[in-house]
Amino acid sequence: MRSIKIVFLAVVMLFFLQSCDNKNELAIARTSIIALDGTGEEIGLFYATYENGVTSATVSLTGMPAGSIHAVHLHDGSCDNIGMHWNQGLDKSFCGEESMGKDWGKPFAGDFENIYIDNFGSGSRSVATNLWTIGTGNSTDIDGKLVVVHAMASDFVLECDPTHIPGHMHINPKIGCGVISY
Repeated sequence: MRSIKIVFLAVVMLFFLQSCDNKNELAIARTSIIALDGTGEEIGLFYATYENGVTSATVSLTGMPAGSIHAVHLHDGSCDNIGMHWNQGLDKSFCGEESMGKDWGKPFAGDFENIYIDNFGSGSRSVATNLWTIGTGNSTDIDGKLVVVHAMASDFVLECDPTHIPGHMHINPKIGCGVISY
């Protein structure tokens, strides 16, 4: 009887592990975005789903200066020690990479978008991409990555211009951070 239980548990575990890596299963990830000014104030939310090979993500910001524009990127590291832009562990530009049948048009895999803030201090932006996964455990998985909000917009057109000098520092202070959790 004990061996039957062990075999049953092994089959259940195998099924569970296979279903976690199935791109057709719905996976959900989210995080609150907390101000980095020491107040601990929530300034936004990140919510994403992954199903059928596509991640759909939305970032919503509140309490921002009216009319401002803020870049949002995925980073490695922790909110106490924010690392480099997340790029699937690759040392390459994603400017010419295809996502959802179109040019990604941004230098890093984890470049989200710029968010335009309305007159009430709020704004949101959504993207859908096949460059990200959730819960797969591979190099495209955004689980555990950081959502970082910057003080200013990013110029993705300039960043993808072939005459642009890569690797130089951009001064765009980080004002918010959250850890994506699946």
